[in-house]
Amino acid sequence: MQDNIRQLIKQIEADEVNIKSLESQTEIERVRMQDAYNAGDEARGKFSETQVHKNELRINELQGELSNLQNLKADAEARLASLEQERTNLVTEHEQRLVQLDTEISRLKGGMTAL
Repeated sequence: MQDNIRQLIKQIEADEVNIKSLESQTEIERVRMQDAYNAGDEARGKFSETQVHKNELRINELQGELSNLQNLKADAEARLASLEQERTNLVTEHEQRLVQLDTEISRLKGGMTAL
């Protein structure tokens, strides 16, 4: 479970880096697009516009994946916390049962000594 959470965290970090990189590339391409249109280079402007659009679509896709991964991470962390609490409860129950058994053994030994 903890390895899965670590894997999710690494994937989240990678997606965040990819989004930032694409956002930077998109801004650069927007400048190129504007420069091309200002220079009257319609073909280059259209090409840059297409690149900007593709990048924006990919950014949206990555943001969706990132959101899904963050939800999975939250679910995994909640499940891990639940399992840790369950383990703590079981340990406590077993410790209490051991104390009861020790008490019963002592009582029985005391009864046998009296015989």
